[in-house]
Amino acid sequence: MNITLQLASSSGPLVELTFVNNAAEPQYLAAPRIEPDALDGNYFQFDPQAVPFLGIQVKRAPYTADELIELHPSDSLTRTYDLGFLYDLTTGVPGRVRYRAMHPVGGLERLSLLESHWLTL
Repeated sequence: MNITLQLASSSGPLVELTFVNNAAEPQYLAAPRIEPDALDGNYFQFDPQAVPFLGIQVKRAPYTADELIELHPSDSLTRTYDLGFLYDLTTGVPGRVRYRAMHPVGGLERLSLLESHWLTL
C-alpha cells in the first residue's frame, strides 16, 4: 500500500491523504481510521511538538468486515482532513505532520502499520 500526504489548500491546515493499492491482490482499510468525520483515534503525528487531539479515542473490539474498505489492485482512495478541526492548533501549526495507523490491510486476521511521509506544513 502506498500512502501520500499533501497540502490540500494554501490557506489553512487542510491535508489530503491518498492510499494506493500497489499490490497484486485486494487490500483493506479500516473506515474508522480514515473517514474524516468518524475518526476513532489520533492518527496524525506532529513534529516538533505533540498536538492535542480534539476527537474521541475509542477502545474497541476488532474491526468487522462491514467496517472495511476494499481497494482492488491499482485502486486509490483520497480523503481530506481539516487538522484545525481535529487538533488543538490554537498555539500555532507545528512544522510537520504524518499519518500513522494500524490497518487490516490483508484482511481481518492481522493488522499492518500504514505510515505516510512527513509533510511540512
